[in-house]
Amino acid sequence: SADRLTAAIGSAGTVGRFGGDEFVVVARPGSLAPDDLAERCLGAFEAPVRSGDRVWQMSASVGVVVIDDQASSGDVLRDADTAMYEAKRAGRNTWRLFDPAARDSAVVRLHLEQSLRHAVSDGQIAAWFQPLVKASDWSVFGIEALARWCPTPGEFVPPDRFIPLAAELGLHDALGCQMVDFGMEAARALTAAGCPVSMVSVNMSPVQLQTEALFEHLDALRRGGHPVDQLCLEMTEEHIVDDNEWTNAQLARLLRAGVSLAVDDFGTGYSSLAALHRLPVQMIKIDRGLVAQGHTAAGRAVLTAAVAVARAYGLTVIGEGVETVLEAAVLRDVGVDVLQGYLFARPAPLDDLVQRLTSVDWSWDVDRSELPAPIGPPIG
Repeated sequence: SADRLTAAIGSAGTVGRFGGDEFVVVARPGSLAPDDLAERCLGAFEAPVRSGDRVWQMSASVGVVVIDDQASSGDVLRDADTAMYEAKRAGRNTWRLFDPAARDSAVVRLHLEQSLRHAVSDGQIAAWFQPLVKASDWSVFGIEALARWCPTPGEFVPPDRFIPLAAELGLHDALGCQMVDFGMEAARALTAAGCPVSMVSVNMSPVQLQTEALFEHLDALRRGGHPVDQLCLEMTEEHIVDDNEWTNAQLARLLRAGVSLAVDDFGTGYSSLAALHRLPVQMIKIDRGLVAQGHTAAGRAVLTAAVAVARAYGLTVIGEGVETVLEAAVLRDVGVDVLQGYLFARPAPLDDLVQRLTSVDWSWDVDRSELPAPIGPPIG
């Protein structure tokens, strides 16, 4: 890579390795316009690389900064790094020119990155839990562990903001293993309180398949006597529906480790119902978008088809994002096995969940008069 960049830049500038797979190119004043510099860098990686019998196609993300009012070389590198990450977010194999107006947001992002690193390493990410209930009688079936981060009292960082950032920073292994531990702890606490659950669900990032950390952690849990077979790992449809042999082999390793696998947000990706037979999973979670349309004829038809195909492959079907009694009734009628959503409970800390489920007269906060037909005891 260094040789290619050096050849592409020539006498117009200097190339230096910044670290790992990152390089810094400094163009001499007046030698190259920003767009020319970026295009030369991208062009350096157009030709494939041959290694033995294999051919690899490389790409690059390039951030360009014009040196003007930066106070130091560190500021210049910071601005170039910001532009490079903008190029990555734009789809990679492209370039972006640093916008001075983005400097403030870059500082905010840097602060968030540093705070997140400390939060993960110091165990400051918490887990809240949402129950999953049987569609037939609304009794508790399982729980899902959901990551929650409150850096300071009263401050809440949404999961869809910090979880992708954790993966980008290489924190996914540590965070993922922490969430598995939280889930196992919750299962033990509920069992001890007289409310055993059949399943503990935890979201999994696809990048966790690229290292041994998760596999080693599961093996340690199993050797420690923890019921790993209660654990269900969820991946979104776009990541788990993959004909890649290596990905499927890694998923098969998880199954051999004793855990279950689920397709999360089913219905939002690009797969067809017929693709279910290729997936090494035991469950699908039908996305809220389909659940919300179940009251319409077309929506009910789609739900019915999804359940029928899943049943043909022996899969358990979970409806997520259930918010109304009507949605719960439709899902039950079309054959969905398990329900999850605000109708029953919002995510809550473990102590709150245990206290609720062990109360003598506990029940879901639902107006029974809304039920279109009896669900069958016990409700709650």
